[in-house]
Amino acid sequence: MSPLLGKTGSNAEVLSLAMRSGWWNCAKEHVTKSSKGSGSAVQMQALLNHFDLEQRTITKNIQDLKAAIQSSMPMSLIVPALQWAQSTEHIFLNVKFAHKLDAPATLNVETSIVNVTSNRLVLEASDGRKNFILDLAFLREIVPEDASTSWQMASVGRMTFTLRKADAPSRWKGLLSGPKHKGQMQLWFEIAEKYSRELDRLEEKEEKSSKTKDKDNKKGNKALEEGNEKKNIEGEQEEEESGGGDGAIVSEEEESKKKRKRDIVEELKSQLEELEREIKKRKRDVDFELVEKKKKLDQEAANAKQQLDEEGRSRREALEKSSFASLADVKEL
Repeated sequence: MSPLLGKTGSNAEVLSLAMRSGWWNCAKEHVTKSSKGSGSAVQMQALLNHFDLEQRTITKNIQDLKAAIQSSMPMSLIVPALQWAQSTEHIFLNVKFAHKLDAPATLNVETSIVNVTSNRLVLEASDGRKNFILDLAFLREIVPEDASTSWQMASVGRMTFTLRKADAPSRWKGLLSGPKHKGQMQLWFEIAEKYSRELDRLEEKEEKSSKTKDKDNKKGNKALEEGNEKKNIEGEQEEEESGGGDGAIVSEEEESKKKRKRDIVEELKSQLEELEREIKKRKRDVDFELVEKKKKLDQEAANAKQQLDEEGRSRREALEKSSFASLADVKEL
């Protein structure tokens, strides 16, 4: 028999003492004997009330101990994950305070440095335990002083940026000019899809303008060639008049070779332009397909996360209702 059972004091006080001391077998024996003895419903309710009080105290002490351990750990340095997209006028950034886009974000993050220049962005932020540093060198220049250039903290551990392009309207081939981003970086599909048609129209307009310039250049080159050809003919006529018949034959052969060469170059240019149009069309089709696949994967991930959350809540509720026998070594009495 436990020596506690022979002590003076109420059953509830004995139970509290056993729980505080980590004597779980003794506590169970005491409750069992109390229920089999002359314990009334009022006494058993008092036992339950004291159990709930001690349970809350033990839980708080465990949480405080965990917080103390975490606060004593060294500060970690993390390059946050990043999504980006563009319109013809702006660059859009979605910074997640986590090392990966599919990892849980760090909450309660506060920024200490946000420095945006014409060709660089430097961001430093922390929650007291984790330090986040982002350093981006842009492919082209932006306008930091423009009214539409802005940034703000978003929900669930994120920060968004809207940056005005200095060469707007334009389409950047990429975001960065320097080495590859040290953290995880992906296309911001939702924003990219929103402005894809706008960017395609700009690209088509630039292609038409380029073709017009090529035609003008060709016309100028053709006029120049015709002028040179006229001069050559006049020169040949002068040579014929002076008796240079062999020179005329050589000139005709050279002119024929030049014409064949020009025809080949024009044909190759035409084939190259057609190939570039086909590549761009296929790229747009692939981009749209990737967007749809990502939406499907995001939905599946959200459903799986919801299911895991529900299972976690069920397990936590079950653990809260169970005893704390696993929180300390059992002392046999």
